[in-house]
Amino acid sequence: MGKHKETPVADDQIDNFGYSGHARLELRTTEFKDYPSYRLLIETQRLAAMLFAYMKVKENIQCPSWEKYLASLWSQFSLEVFSYFKKVHLTPNLADTDKAALIELMNNPDLKKQCRKIINKYSRLVASV
Repeated sequence: MGKHKETPVADDQIDNFGYSGHARLELRTTEFKDYPSYRLLIETQRLAAMLFAYMKVKENIQCPSWEKYLASLWSQFSLEVFSYFKKVHLTPNLADTDKAALIELMNNPDLKKQCRKIINKYSRLVASV
């Protein structure tokens, strides 16, 4: 495979990079061909809203109370996800250290069920804001 070639950005473009104070994650719906994937798009956007709010709070960027709430949801979401991953022994480097264990874990229907449960929970919380 070829190397990725980065396009240089001029200094004057960095200053005027179009930052409006708002962050946006754009996923195009035409890329999804079935309802479960489309639903995942909506949930992904909601999770991203929590992440962006969290980053704004961490960077001390002024934001309204509802964004601060979303930031707190990200903290809770992260804690819940990582606690579950720790419980099932899913570590960031498992693919490098024990592929057989990772394959076994990925075939466990409970993993998908629990992850879906966590994502649904936080997606609903964001939707209520």
